[in-house]
Formats: sequence, C-alpha cells, structure tokens
Amino acid sequence: MTLKRPQNEAQYLPKGQDAPDYLSELKTRYERVIEHFQGNAEAYFGASFSLKITPELIIRRPLSEVVKCAAFGKNKQLVIYMKFFRVDKCKDEGQAQVMHRIRNEVTVTKKLYGSFPENQSNSVPRMIAFFPEEMSIVTEECKGEQLLKQIANSAKGYPGKKVMDELSAYCHLVGQWLKQFQKTPAIDLNHKDTPPSLIDYVDIRLKRLLAQARFKEQDRQDVLRYLEQQLGQSSDEKKSLCPAHGDLSLSNILVKKNQVSVLDFAMYRMDTPYLDPSYFCHQLEDFLAAPFFRKKTISILQKAFLDAYDPTFDSNAPIFLAYRVRHIINRLTGLSEMKGLSLIKNRYQQWQYKKYRSALHRLIYES
Repeated sequence: MTLKRPQNEAQYLPKGQDAPDYLSELKTRYERVIEHFQGNAEAYFGASFSLKITPELIIRRPLSEVVKCAAFGKNKQLVIYMKFFRVDKCKDEGQAQVMHRIRNEVTVTKKLYGSFPENQSNSVPRMIAFFPEEMSIVTEECKGEQLLKQIANSAKGYPGKKVMDELSAYCHLVGQWLKQFQKTPAIDLNHKDTPPSLIDYVDIRLKRLLAQARFKEQDRQDVLRYLEQQLGQSSDEKKSLCPAHGDLSLSNILVKKNQVSVLDFAMYRMDTPYLDPSYFCHQLEDFLAAPFFRKKTISILQKAFLDAYDPTFDSNAPIFLAYRVRHIINRLTGLSEMKGLSLIKNRYQQWQYKKYRSALHRLIYES
C-alpha cells in the first residue's frame, strides 16, 4: 500500500504518534477492508470486476481519514472512497456515540440516493459497503471539485464577470439542492433539534470561552439575551422541522457544470429550515476572515444561493439571525484553541478571532 501524503499531514497526526506509526495503523485497517471485499467482489462491484484495488491518496478530515482508491475490472474502472472514522479525535464523544453517527450516515445516504437520481443536477454518493468492525464506510466517487477550492482559488481580489458567473451558478445549484433535500421524506433517526435547544448549545460554548478568559460574563449574558429575543419573535410556523444536513460546509459540496453533489450525512437530523441556509451563508462569510476576499463578492454568492433556495427568503428573519450567532460562537470557540501553533499561525488565528468578535458585536449590538 503506497499512499501520497498531503503537505500539511503533521498538523493532523494524533499526539505522541509519528507518521510511520500512523500510516501503519491506517494500512492495517485498509487491508482488512480489502479482505472483506475479496470474499464478495461480485456482490459489491458486479461480475465484471476482478477486484484489483489500488490506493492513491489519503484525504485528512477532522474526524476521519479517507483513502481514495481505483478499482479495476474488465474494460471498466471505478473510483471509490474508503472513510475510516477516528474515535480518538472525537473529544466529546465515546465509541458508541461515534458508531451511532456512522450508522446514521449509512442509513441516510442509502435512502437519499434514491431521491437524487444520477441523471439529475442534484446528487448524493452511492453507498457501496459498511464495515462496522472497522468503523469504515465505502462510497463511489461523485464527480466534481470542492466548492471550497473553487471559491478559494478564484474569488480573491476582483474576480472577473466570467468567474463570478460560474461561482454564482454553483451557489445557485446548491440552493436548488437544499430546496429539494428539505422536501425529501423524513428519515427517523430519533434525533431532533429545535430552536429552543439552540440556547443551551450556544451557552456550552460561551462557558468555554468564559473559562478561557476570552469572554466576560456580561458578554455571555448579552448573547443569551439576544438569542432569547430573536427566538421569541418567531412564529410557531417558522419553528417547524424538516430534514437538515447539519454540516453543509463548502468542503462537503462537489460542483461541476450543471451538477452539485453533497457528501457526509453523519450530522443529519430533523431541524429548523434555517439551519442549513444559515450555515452555508456563514461558510461563505468565513472568507471575509481571510486576506484578499471582498464583501461584495461574498454577498453576490450568498444572493445566488438564497435566490435559488427561496426567492422570498428573509435574511433578517429572527431565527436566521439566531443561527448566525450560533455559527459565529462555534467559530470563536475553535479559534480560541491556540496551543501548539507556530508563532505565525498563532498571530493569524488571533487576527481571525478579532474579525469574528467584531462580526458578533455588529450582529448583536448594531443590527
């Protein structure tokens, strides 16, 4: 098994574990999955496959490692992704909770695949196999490039009309995907979130910031008061639940001409319709905490997304604003962890932290 390693590999390695040991563990789990496949090659891949699988690349993710592989058959080649979950990176969850999330992702992906036929512009991955003993799932490749990379590489400075039209078209497709997704039949996983639980969720993170001396008690009280006010202004109709992806990040969205594919349904649940739109818009605003990105560019992309999702969407709706606060607090909590960073990374993260504190201040005190 020969794998290419990403340049930033070191920052993802577990503490006390060097690269050779780390790759050895992954290799062992990978080889066991291949053994599973070899016993039932026809069932998984069809009679035309001789099951010659070649690993090509490790893709590091916060809570998992993904091995991209090429599967070869007679006059046919298939690209598959083997996702291995890592319990040691799930700080707030035990193995049973992680396994519950994995099973949810398998169940949801399988059921949604039938709701998004391959010939449509909207799609989700095809689930090939699930190996619970290895905490691994295997899916077929969805064509396209991460929307995150598309925007990061093309939207800096003053992008031209052609570039903006292309990026706007991609965001428009995401809005259409989400609109269709929210209309799919609910998948009962016994996991429902409601707007009132938002306050408890945010307060846990506020207390962390308080313990780190990042926030003052008055800051915490102001945020909680703002959330209570916004949620109190919302009608019961606006608090209805629908399918929610839960992690509609730009890295989970693959785009190509006239098609969008959304990945990773481990966080699927029933939630407010405002969760996913607010998170996608927040993800776009993340670029404003990086150099060289203009507010006008991000606003155009947000509008393209929201126009496709709902032309009458109110971006000043109280629940939408409340979820914007949720996402900013989440980001501040992540940015407050600066141990083990290089001096340059530490300074940059502090700069980003100030950007998000300013955004929170504007939202709570000036809106």
